Amino acid sequence: MEQASLRRRFASLISSKQSRKKRKLENNNYLFRPESYVPEEYESNWIVCFGIVISLSILCYVNVCYGEFLHDDVRAIRGNPDVRGETPLVDIFRNDFWGRSMSDSKSHKSYRPLAVLTLR
Repeated sequence: MEQASLRRRFASLISSKQSRKKRKLENNNYLFRPESYVPEEYESNWIVCFGIVISLSILCYVNVCYGEFLHDDVRAIRGNPDVRGETPLVDIFRNDFWGRSMSDSKSHKSYRPLAVLTLR
């Protein structure tokens, strides 16, 4: 008689543990249900927030459009034949940032072809 009651008790403990696990999985499973990923009432809020962030970013840097070149920008941009497009595109990968050949003794040896390509 005691064994039967112990077995029932053990079976009820296991089933309650399994049901708790199942409930926990169901509660955590909301990430995988597409309808609950972003609630519909918050969709317009995301668009508004995204618009505000973009607008503030543009406002912070709009004054750059009217600025002048500083320090070495004149030499690196206006005086660089690679940036102005006076040289073949392949020379961007052969020259340093300032437009001089990497093998030249006066070269600064600052190899930045992606930056020069972007400026070009």
